[in-house]
Amino acid sequence: MEIVIAVVVIGLVVYWVYTHFNKEKADGTHFLDTLAKPAEVASPAPVVEPVKVEAVAPAAKAPAVKKPRAPAKPRAKKTPAQ
Repeated sequence: MEIVIAVVVIGLVVYWVYTHFNKEKADGTHFLDTLAKPAEVASPAPVVEPVKVEAVAPAAKAPAVKKPRAPAKPRAKKTPAQ
């Protein structure tokens, strides 16, 4: 029952908002005209030529020295359980 009452109240509020905002004002404007007006566009900024920068090749790096690894420890052999 509460759901039916809530739906009816929400419907009445939506109807009132629709009728309230769907009227023309005394000066002949409409509420939705304010939302539909095209945005005024500012004049475009002057185009600036990009600055050309010459690329410099990076200096060659010396190859990295690899650190020697310690030899692997021998694994202990597992004895089969009897």
